[in-house]
Amino acid sequence: KKEIGNYQDLRLEKVEFEEKKLGDLFDFKTGDNKYTKNYIKNNPGIYPVLSGSLKNEGIAGYINSYDYEGECITYNKDNESRAFYRPKGFKFSMNSHHVALFKKEGVEVDYKYCTYALNFLFLKNKYGWERPANPNVVAGENIFIPKPIKDDEGNEIYSSYELQKVIAEFIEFVFGKFDYIKNEADERIEKAHKLRTTLLTKLFRR
Repeated sequence: KKEIGNYQDLRLEKVEFEEKKLGDLFDFKTGDNKYTKNYIKNNPGIYPVLSGSLKNEGIAGYINSYDYEGECITYNKDNESRAFYRPKGFKFSMNSHHVALFKKEGVEVDYKYCTYALNFLFLKNKYGWERPANPNVVAGENIFIPKPIKDDEGNEIYSSYELQKVIAEFIEFVFGKFDYIKNEADERIEKAHKLRTTLLTKLFRR
């Protein structure tokens, strides 16, 4: 069986997809409304509390305990719903405005790939304040999972899980390029503003 090195080793335009319901892939965990601003203030620590805010990837503050641990996807139910990838070893709690997705036992899905897919789903369906992304609703939504690629004799060459990892790598690479261009443009714009201010100051300061 051939191992996929990276996205350059695979012709992504040849990949076929099938629809899978999120509820068949993930267990949805909901937050606790006890995690208020006062609770965070009175129980300071190192473990993040995830909220409905988009600032700092939804982290409202840090406390001295945690409810969940492990690689997963989390998202805020409202305020322009957005999904976040959480790495292995991530220890956290959530208030009632945040949700976590852990893949079901025996299911092979890549968390990063599904994070990108979920964010597209949220954007397409306009989940947010007017349409909260409640777990019972989102669990019924379909996302596209790549099918395994097989040779002419029907032998599996690449698994669906491998394809997901490669596609996520490709998206990550492209988005990284976008971020680099944006950051470079922002720096140039800032320099241009400073030069303009300097020029006007030298011309008109008397």
